[in-house]
Amino acid sequence: MYKKFVQMLVFAILMIVCSAILAACDEEQMAYMIDAANAAAAETVPVVEESATETLQNEAPAPRAPIRISFTQAQSLIYQTENIIIIDVRTPAEFDGGHIENAISLPLNDMQNTIIDAVSDKNQTILIYCQSGNRSQVAMDILYDLGYTVVYELEGGILAWLGNIVR
Repeated sequence: MYKKFVQMLVFAILMIVCSAILAACDEEQMAYMIDAANAAAAETVPVVEESATETLQNEAPAPRAPIRISFTQAQSLIYQTENIIIIDVRTPAEFDGGHIENAISLPLNDMQNTIIDAVSDKNQTILIYCQSGNRSQVAMDILYDLGYTVVYELEGGILAWLGNIVR
């Protein structure tokens, strides 16, 4: 019970601090900051709300703060972002079985050795996915460790993709 009280108190303090910060922010920044505060309190990765899709191409996530986006947000990001790189981190056999249109195959186990050849610009917008979301989280850590800054993860992986699948 004491632990829950402390968690609630920390959450309340975070919300007060965020409220003060948000008072100085515009609407687009507010959506991301609220998600970040909630994620910090719950110790989870922030999920960008549907209303924040317009900011996806304009705001790069802060290093070590990956952004997980829904199918709808990913689709908007793909259509709104010129030269986006879509990376499938599954095995070559999984990739051959079906992948998102224009995706490139960079299997997770080869990523550290092949990413710089595939994406030399570390400020390039990257959408990364796997089968269900587990490998892409590991891949995001690798990308951030290597200095990539604009990385989005398709929440739920290709299983959540409702668009066309290239076979």
